[in-house]
Amino acid sequence: MFNFDMLIKLKDGREVKIEKVQSERVISRVIINGKKVSRRQINNYILTAFYNSKKVASFNVTRPTTVHGIYYSKHVGEIGYFVAKGFRGSGLSYYMVYDIAKSVLNRGIKIILMNTIPLNKASITLFSKSGGKKVGLMGKVLKINKEYVDSLWMESTTENIIKNSHKMWEKKGVKELNS
Repeated sequence: MFNFDMLIKLKDGREVKIEKVQSERVISRVIINGKKVSRRQINNYILTAFYNSKKVASFNVTRPTTVHGIYYSKHVGEIGYFVAKGFRGSGLSYYMVYDIAKSVLNRGIKIILMNTIPLNKASITLFSKSGGKKVGLMGKVLKINKEYVDSLWMESTTENIIKNSHKMWEKKGVKELNS
């Protein structure tokens, strides 16, 4: 696991610190010529944004696994995130999705999936403007407050997300302070 920090400035002048974390998982252990050899795979990428030491956003991309921890699609990652109310619409989300896409592309993730409910217009807009498209709807598979709701799946290539989200955060006036 390693950490790396980035500082960005929003259009309104707020400076936000981005902490990057990658965690790895041992996916196989073999013995070659009498020596134990482990093959490790990074399977979770996390970006967390802090403003005045308070967490204001967190984005992660995880490689899906089977029950036994075997990666069935090493080139696919699923994104999840949250953004605090005072930071929505600031361009921070576009920066975060851009930055995490750059990180996972370098680790072989070529496709990013997003799963949300159809009523979550903010997530659909973020992912659409970042290059994503709707690819499927599963009826009544998520349970929220004792009610079953539909699940909307979206996908995009990682390169498409990088290109489109970069345009969006620049348009919103976000600037990298230490790149």
